[in-house]
This record gives sequence, structure tokens and C-alpha cells, in this order.
Amino acid sequence: RKAVKNQVDGKGYSLVEVLSPCPSGWKMDPVDSLKWIEQEMTKVFPLGVYRDRSKEIEPHIHEKHHASEEEVVESLGLKHLQDKAFPQSNPPEKYKNPEIKAAGFGGQGILLLGLGIAQTGMLEGYNVSWIPSYGPEMRGGTANCHVHVSEEPVGSPLVDDPTVLIAMNRPSLEKFEKDVQPGGLIVYDSSLIDIKPSRTDIETMAIPATKMADELGNTRVANMIVLGAYLGYTHTLNLETVFETLKHIISRKRLIDINKQAVEKGYQFGENLQKA
Repeated sequence: RKAVKNQVDGKGYSLVEVLSPCPSGWKMDPVDSLKWIEQEMTKVFPLGVYRDRSKEIEPHIHEKHHASEEEVVESLGLKHLQDKAFPQSNPPEKYKNPEIKAAGFGGQGILLLGLGIAQTGMLEGYNVSWIPSYGPEMRGGTANCHVHVSEEPVGSPLVDDPTVLIAMNRPSLEKFEKDVQPGGLIVYDSSLIDIKPSRTDIETMAIPATKMADELGNTRVANMIVLGAYLGYTHTLNLETVFETLKHIISRKRLIDINKQAVEKGYQFGENLQKA
């Protein structure tokens, strides 16, 4: 309790050592591990040894600082974009404020796809969030990310029940289809997914993204085909703003052009599908 109070009072950190058993590491059963602590560990680490200097330490009070909008922009490295005007899109009501989950195999550029949507939304003045998923699922399973693009402040960056699911492989479609909100949209790569979504209370858009990317000469831009198709279908964000985004999220500048072509090709596909 005193250690926690020291922290609250601004007196710095307090070190509290706890003798705790580890039956697995010690290859003992729980009862024997407790006996070993009492009989052996306490000889080296005796209990009840205190060094309390809290009365001698003056508290350090940090001044609260509320960053201005200009400071936030500068800290994010976006000052050079302040003078550029990126008009907001005007999508149909049902496509506004999307809560997106993008998923696929590790290596398909899923995280970059989500980052592209979030960055574009930020340039257009929306409140955005982007959270990538790291962990064992990325090793051959489904890698995914959560994206919000909102006119209102984002309460939580997590997307448990997406209004939009972007699925780049079959395991992702099978795993996350059930989570999509009724009336939501599923965008999926029909080049790699040989089944259709089973639900009838949602909108679906099949796009042969990998095949279309192959026609451009690089299947790795299938993620940008899908990004473009989603935006062409929904008009959630503007195409010109995406082109600006590519300059900032594509690290190899020689690849910007083919990614731009992929976005354009996907956008045209999505727009034509919406008009059909």
C-alpha cells in the first residue's frame, strides 16, 4: 500500500520483491515448491527487510500540459500537409462512419490496406483509428486490423462487430462473416475464395483482386485493388486523397506508381459494380 501511495504522491517508484513459487520451472508439485521457498529461498532472500525513505523524498509534481492542435499536427509529422486541402467525400448514409475489419494471410498487405484507409480518412479530416493484430495467427493464419473512419470521436479503436469486412482469404471470411452487422458490407477476393458469404442480411462485393493484380504484373498489389474497389463502391473516401496517402505509406518509392494503378483499377471496378 505504501509503495502505491509513493507513486500516487509523485515520489517515484518503490521496489517490492515477492517470493513466488514456480512449480513447473522447478519441476516440483505446488506443495513442495512452497516448502522450498520457506526452507531454502528465505535463507538467501529473508523476509521483512525494509528500506523506507519516503519521508525524505520530496514529491515531483508534473505540470499538466494540454497540447494545442498545432502541436499535435507537428508531433504527428503532418505539418507539411496543413496547407493542402483534402475535401471530404459525400458517401450514401449507409456507408458513412465505417467500422472496418480487414483480414487475410500474413504477407497479403492487410495491415497496409487498413493503414491506407485510416491515413486517407485522417487527411480528409475524419476521426480515425487503426490497430493491427499481431500474434501467432499471423503465421499462416489470419492477420487482421481494425479501422474506424468517423465524423465523431472514436470511443474504442477495436472493431468487434464490423459494418465492413474485407476478406482476402477463405479462413478470414469463414471466421469473421458472422460478426458483420446486419446491413453491413463484405468485400472479398473471389480469386482466392471459392465460396460466397452465406448470409442474406448483408451486402457483398466479390472482386477478383489477385487476378487483376496479376494483370498489372504484381500480385502483391491485390490489397490496393481491394482498397480501390471498396472506395469506388461506397465513395467513403476520395480517390485523389488516396493517391496522396500512397506517397506516405509506401516506403519504396519506385512502387508507388503500380500501387496507384492498382487503386485506380479497383476503384473503377467498384464504381461500375455499384452502377450495375
